[in-house]
Amino acid sequence: MLVGEQPGDIEDREGVPFVGPAGCDTVLHVPAPAESTIYFEDLVPGRVFELGTLVVDEAEMVAFAERFDPQWYHVDRARAEASTWGRLIASGFFTVSSLMRMYVDAVLSRAAADTSPGMENLRWFAPVYAGDELSAALTVTDAQPSTRSAELGTVFLQWQMHRGTQLVLQMSGRGWFIRRHPLIAPAQPPLSPLAPRG
Repeated sequence: MLVGEQPGDIEDREGVPFVGPAGCDTVLHVPAPAESTIYFEDLVPGRVFELGTLVVDEAEMVAFAERFDPQWYHVDRARAEASTWGRLIASGFFTVSSLMRMYVDAVLSRAAADTSPGMENLRWFAPVYAGDELSAALTVTDAQPSTRSAELGTVFLQWQMHRGTQLVLQMSGRGWFIRRHPLIAPAQPPLSPLAPRG
């Protein structure tokens, strides 16, 4: 569902009933969108998702910098060409945003993700230039059931972006609060935050 949409909008456009043949109670208790195929139980530590590749478009790169990060080495072509960089380099936040788009397309669009508490580590290792072909991957580093909700888990993630074999970007953090599979999530209430884990 997009920002501004209401429950049932998609069904109305597609001409299908919102409640469905299963009945209202069943539909209302589904804990994630029907299109979700990635749940907490699928995110085993060590699992790697390949996020695909992209080629950096110069017009997009410069337009982003002009609006959000207008430092000279991102927007002043003549000065950048005379510098040690040799040409314009991408804003690091343009690179992060490009990675985010790859992540959404390859994984988040299929995941029963709830929200994210944020990143804990972000590093740029090499400049990115227009025309670079970048590949990205996501690794699950840890996964823990929520102590507050039996329907949720917390997943820790690491993202990496490469140009060929050269690492250009890495970030990590507590990537998601993600829903547990509705057929697998435990029926018992969550543990108290102070209770020891067995």
